[in-house]
Amino acid sequence: MLSTSMLARTTRLRDDDDSLNTLAYRRIKEKIIALELRPASLIDENQLAQDLQIGLTPIRQALRRLAQDKLVVILPR
Repeated sequence: MLSTSMLARTTRLRDDDDSLNTLAYRRIKEKIIALELRPASLIDENQLAQDLQIGLTPIRQALRRLAQDKLVVILPR
């Protein structure tokens, strides 16, 4: 069983991850709406992560969510 402090830390880390995912989602969506990311253009995840100063994992999570919203299309390699 997790101690109370371990459980609080795990919850806090999950909340931080969720907030980074949400931040990445919002910022990428804003770029799409403002046409900073052009329609039908390829998105470089690494460049986007560097531009937004957010790690790759939240960027990828945000792109998956944007794909569900039909704002981006994820192509297999």
